[in-house]
Amino acid sequence: YIHIADQRAAMSAPEFATEIWKIIGDNFNGTILGGGDVWSAEKAEELLKDGYDLVYVGRAFIANPDLIEKLKTGKELSAPDVDKLYTPGPEGYTDWE
Repeated sequence: YIHIADQRAAMSAPEFATEIWKIIGDNFNGTILGGGDVWSAEKAEELLKDGYDLVYVGRAFIANPDLIEKLKTGKELSAPDVDKLYTPGPEGYTDWE
C-alpha cells in the first residue's frame, strides 16, 4: 500500500500542484490510503470517490474518542488542542470533553 497524507490544513503545507492521488493511482497497483483534514463522513466519502481505497482519520479521532457516534448523529466535532499535540503527558490526548 501507499499512504498519502494531506498536510495542507494541519501543517500549512502548500497546495498540491497536481492531482497527486490520481497520478499515483494511475501508476500504482496497490492499495492507496489517504487522509488529512478529514472532519466529516462527507469528506471521507469525497476522498473515496477521488480514488482512495481507504481513508484515515487522525486529529479528529484524537479530539473525539466518540468520533463514530458523532459522525452518525451529526454532532459537532471537538477540535484538538494543537499546542498540546506531540507533547508528553495526557493533555491533548486523553482529556477530552
